[in-house]
Amino acid sequence: MKFTTYKYYYLLPLMISALLLSSCKKDDKGADAEYWSQLAHNKYQEIVDLTSNVPCDKQDDLSLESIYECNTQYFMVTSENKAHYDRLKAEYLDFQNKHIDALIKSGVIVDYCNMMLGNYWVQPKPIRTECGNDGKLKLITSVNIDIEEAKSLCASLLQEINTYRNALSCTDEKDWYATPLAMDKHNDFDYVPISRKNDIKDIKNTIAHYNFLRLRINHETEVETLTERKYPEGMACVNGKPTVIYK
Repeated sequence: MKFTTYKYYYLLPLMISALLLSSCKKDDKGADAEYWSQLAHNKYQEIVDLTSNVPCDKQDDLSLESIYECNTQYFMVTSENKAHYDRLKAEYLDFQNKHIDALIKSGVIVDYCNMMLGNYWVQPKPIRTECGNDGKLKLITSVNIDIEEAKSLCASLLQEINTYRNALSCTDEKDWYATPLAMDKHNDFDYVPISRKNDIKDIKNTIAHYNFLRLRINHETEVETLTERKYPEGMACVNGKPTVIYK
């Protein structure tokens, strides 16, 4: 009996691919943090490439996206790229979560998404988009805004924070805690009463943005350094207002 085997040769590439995929899956299960970190980095770069070089005529067709709520990187995503961006983001998060899991298994304590730096809230925010001389959109944020404009915005945010403070009322000191507010000297902080019961998302975002700008201004300009810093000891209700008690 004569056998003709050549007609099955086209199956070899498929068989080899299946074996390679199987091998990769086994390797993935035992992959270390560095492996997942590299995959996440590569995927993040794909997101950067997708959302860079956006033409100025797309300014009204943009959404500003961030991967995490606490992320300091914002992306200009057009409607035509939104589905692609969402897919890349999901793949990036998958790799990043596996990276974090591998770190935890190796004994590393991970708090990846936290708006706290030291003991205070701090986070840059997107401000606007501008058309550059190259015909491409540029995203202006708290990081790259002109320092004089940063000072004006910082003053406006401080006014919002003071309006919030003036409207507070207190009946039980246990319902309150204090968060630091950077002032116009190095190592100088005021403290803002924060409710343990009410929704604080808006004031948290305002304080975090203000603190980033204030710290950036202090870093980039000549300001005095405070040698003695005050520290809160607790809270009290004084004349119906939540009041920070200092040591």
